[in-house]
Amino acid sequence: MAEQKKEEEANKKKIAPKETEEKLKKCQKLKEEYLAGWQRARADFLNYKKEEMERLREVLEYGSQELILKILPVLDNLEKAEAQVPLDFKDNEWVKGISQIRSQLQDFLRKEGVEEIKTIGKKFDPNFMEVIEEVNLASAKASAGEAGIVIEEIQKGYILNGRVIRPARVKIIK
Repeated sequence: MAEQKKEEEANKKKIAPKETEEKLKKCQKLKEEYLAGWQRARADFLNYKKEEMERLREVLEYGSQELILKILPVLDNLEKAEAQVPLDFKDNEWVKGISQIRSQLQDFLRKEGVEEIKTIGKKFDPNFMEVIEEVNLASAKASAGEAGIVIEEIQKGYILNGRVIRPARVKIIK
């Protein structure tokens, strides 16, 4: 009896070659599906990681842009103050100190990627400038010029990493 049971179990364990092939094909098919799913998930994760790094870079850039926009009025005021210093005081140590602070602030902004928009004598460019006033050629301080040329800068404009963060405000010839 015990032998008969062992024989029956052995027969059950024996699988026909056809069945083995079918099981192997099923396993290979499952393997391919799992591998393809894993590869898609990995690609999705890598894309997500890249997108998150880009978003983080933009957030950091935007954060520095906000700080820079808050610093620019201070620089404007230092430049205005320096322009109004009487000639008698140009060699005054206090005035030199204020000038040094302005220079340090400009250097800091330059290192952060901020560039000043050059406007005087240039043709008006709406991508970088904002017209505050149009002046007739006859009343313009410029001896000669054509329409659309910037004759005065009311407020400096700045570019941060290739993007205008503050357009220059200018007067142009009508």
